[in-house]
Amino acid sequence: MNNFLYILLIGPMMEEKFGTIGLLKMMLVTSLVIGLFNTIFSKKGIVGASGIVYMLITLSSAVNIKSGEIPLTLILICLFYVVNEVFNGLVKKDNVSHVSHFIGAICGIIFIFYPI
Repeated sequence: MNNFLYILLIGPMMEEKFGTIGLLKMMLVTSLVIGLFNTIFSKKGIVGASGIVYMLITLSSAVNIKSGEIPLTLILICLFYVVNEVFNGLVKKDNVSHVSHFIGAICGIIFIFYPI
């Protein structure tokens, strides 16, 4: 439910910035990368769209990006969300795929500089 709410909150802004087809491509590529990584390196199942949410969160930090600049919001989001997920992935023993969160955020960062 929370993933869907985040998608509803952030998605329209990203759709306006990157277009419907562009955002769909980014979501499909992110899902494919997460799925392949999970298939090769993990025995956990993936439930939900949290990787997509993390991609959208990192993308949203660069909505008003200017050429040649790295936005402060991107750095702060990386510190708060991405570092937290790396920490949780190493420390917590739960059924959450923290790796998919991390990969989603990395895909979002890549799409900021190389949109599809």
